[in-house]
Amino acid sequence: MSHRTYWAVEPYIRVAEFSGHVGLDELDAVMHDFLAVANDFPAYFVLDLTNTRSLPTSIFQIQAIRDVVMLENTRWLAVVNPDVFANYATRMLAGDKAKVFEDLDRALSFLRGMVRLDTGVTL
Repeated sequence: MSHRTYWAVEPYIRVAEFSGHVGLDELDAVMHDFLAVANDFPAYFVLDLTNTRSLPTSIFQIQAIRDVVMLENTRWLAVVNPDVFANYATRMLAGDKAKVFEDLDRALSFLRGMVRLDTGVTL
């Protein structure tokens, strides 16, 4: 169980990469990081679950995930995971603000395009 968060493109795209067995505390900590970012300015987020072995079954109970998605400044939540369940779970959690990708490069490319459309800034 480990994770790291970093800016793919500061101050627009924030990434959280997880590996191993992911716990509720880890997901909650990352969501609070995302909340702090989106409280200040429009933001685009990536949850990279490519190297995870398991996710908590009670992921829907994390209030901070819903809080991140509901913030006006949260523009997109990209989830990187080739798992079909991830696509369904992401839609349930985030609705139209979320999209699932098979790899990080595709997610980042999509978000760069969304930043360009929203702000006129080419990344």
